[in-house]
Amino acid sequence: MPDIRNRGGLLYLIKQLELGVRHQLDRLLREHALTVPQYTLLSVLHSAPGLSSAELARRSFVTAQSAHKLVRTLEHRGLIARVPHPGNRRVLRTYLTASGRALLKRCDVRARSIEEGLLARLPSAEASELRTTLQCCIRALHDPSPPFQSLIRDETDKEPLMTQTLDTTGVGAPKRLEHQAFKAFAAREVENVMNRYEYMMSHDQFGYVYDNLFATDAPDVRVELPFGRWEGPESVRRCIVGYHSYLCLDDQGRPRPGVLFYNANTQPIIEVADDLKTAKGLWICPGYSAKDQPDGTFTAGAGTAVRACDFLYDEEQGRWKIWHYIVTGLTSHPYDVSFVDNKVNVQSSAARVFPEGTEPDGEPQYSWMYSTEARVEYFPLLPEHYRTFAETHSY
Repeated sequence: MPDIRNRGGLLYLIKQLELGVRHQLDRLLREHALTVPQYTLLSVLHSAPGLSSAELARRSFVTAQSAHKLVRTLEHRGLIARVPHPGNRRVLRTYLTASGRALLKRCDVRARSIEEGLLARLPSAEASELRTTLQCCIRALHDPSPPFQSLIRDETDKEPLMTQTLDTTGVGAPKRLEHQAFKAFAAREVENVMNRYEYMMSHDQFGYVYDNLFATDAPDVRVELPFGRWEGPESVRRCIVGYHSYLCLDDQGRPRPGVLFYNANTQPIIEVADDLKTAKGLWICPGYSAKDQPDGTFTAGAGTAVRACDFLYDEEQGRWKIWHYIVTGLTSHPYDVSFVDNKVNVQSSAARVFPEGTEPDGEPQYSWMYSTEARVEYFPLLPEHYRTFAETHSY
């Protein structure tokens, strides 16, 4: 059987492409305050208006529970509307509103740019052949003949997949409780990963953090700070090890006297996927700092940020790893100045110096900092229950 960890294997290449496209789509949709599952649902309704919630769930590749949450969110935003079926008023049919159609049209234009970028280097004949090949592979997955026969579940099979356990009423309480216990244990482990991250970073153990806490085998591992974005394993190393060493260590790699950065992880909100392969977490992080200046003096600072992360479960090591790591600023100010009165955004890229070899790959996709003129924005999005990562947004 081919090993998906083989970086030259077909399965690895497909997974790498899927993650890359998902990241690009997440980035584009974020501008319109949409997630990929929400965009998928809107697209399904455009192609087949008037579907019920159950039909929407099947066509959008999500559970009925997830579809219900998506519908409620989009309806609240005025992008879809539900009306009773004329033959059965207990059944609600779902339609796009004018606002929903207009937003979908704008998103479709952006989404097509991703496809055009993927195919830009292929002659038209090869692009057409690629579509045909992919369609053939999809049909093969549903072929009842070997080798996929054992992978296709019979609808009469009463034993649910682990990812279906929480949504299956026919499963006994012991099985559901066992699954809930697995998820609770995983959530605790995810929280410990972030606590280890903060403790070791505050003690300048940057190499340990990169080697042990980040999913460095994932090609799309990513770090976004208020002043820059680093994408890919080597780029993340430049940030975690290179840039933070520049901030805190001397030329011999020793902690510089008097320099301190410390943040606390508070109010954890953690959701573990039903398939136990990924997790999402959100923390409010107050902190303080002491920095040495070129003239030999020190300045003290304080601030608060929001930390949002996606996590991957490393089955080989049996440990959770940080996959996508995002920090958005809330407040940042000198210790002797109120954050209301502070007018200098020290978290901006313009206020930062990046030594050679530590530069970010680009600006963060999202950056917000308190000012008396700024309105509070809802980002990062709250982690909510999901079955697989395909059903949720990417941080």
